[in-house]
Amino acid sequence: MVGNAALLACPTRVLAHPTRILAYPAKLLACHNRLLARVSMLFILTFFACLIPDAWSEENFEPETVFIPAGTFTAGSSDAERSLYRVPRHESAAHRVYLPAYWIGRYEATNEQYEIFIEDGGYDDPSYWTPEGWKARQEYGWSEPRCWRDPDYRGGRHVNLPVCALSWHEAQAYCRWLSQKTGRPYRLPTEMEWEKAARGEDGRIFPWGGEWGPNFCNWYGYLGEMRKKKGDTDRFLGLAPVGSFENGKSPWGCFDMAGNVLEWCSDPWSKDDATYRVFRGGCFRSNNPRFMRAAWRGGTYPDVGHVYWGIIGFRVARDAESEESVE
Repeated sequence: MVGNAALLACPTRVLAHPTRILAYPAKLLACHNRLLARVSMLFILTFFACLIPDAWSEENFEPETVFIPAGTFTAGSSDAERSLYRVPRHESAAHRVYLPAYWIGRYEATNEQYEIFIEDGGYDDPSYWTPEGWKARQEYGWSEPRCWRDPDYRGGRHVNLPVCALSWHEAQAYCRWLSQKTGRPYRLPTEMEWEKAARGEDGRIFPWGGEWGPNFCNWYGYLGEMRKKKGDTDRFLGLAPVGSFENGKSPWGCFDMAGNVLEWCSDPWSKDDATYRVFRGGCFRSNNPRFMRAAWRGGTYPDVGHVYWGIIGFRVARDAESEESVE
């Protein structure tokens, strides 16, 4: 059988096969269609590849936030609360605080969200870090959060777990990167912003109300690991996916403000001690309801979350613009 290439290469052979002359245009068109199909597919794949950054920026990139309106709320702990839960002296007594409107994360920042920050190069970009944070990163040799490769904390089914084992500096860097990417002024919440989001305006002790609820948050349980294995408290032995405790959310709809991971705030410990940074909220290793209260506060050095502890995470916040309201 004579091929098409041979026919084209030898005019005399073309003339010797008139039926093939008639068939050639159809074959040429078929080859052209296949080539066109391949070029079209390449164009389509390239087009959708260009859309991928926009897709993740709209769906998974920016944490969901809730609007907290301007107004006063009761911060600190009442005399009855202090007596019942043996509140330490460094925790303030109940008092009224006014805050302007702001937005705060509905959930703790997740592994999935922090991974986008790392993959985008934010973790390696000193412009997103404070000078002190970048210095700590270099001195300690950080290349990722400390538990980033621990299968109990991240990987596969754990994308919706809160990112943890983070220093205050690593949380700050993420917020700065998020601000640059979205054009919104993201940051860590202040201590008072965190507390108002956790307890509402009525002075309740826990995010869900005034009474302790052992199944309303991810905590260690009265008797620790053995009690958890018996199923007497929550159903998680470690971290829980964000938003797992519907009955434990705050009056504003914020989840996990008691338990799961401790959460960094922007504030220093006090006016006299700017070396410590505040964290709030209790964690999955907390073994007493005292640490689950909205007024409870703890603190440590800003690099400790990475160096020692695997229990500190964060949620984002930002100021509300004058024209903004509940969406």
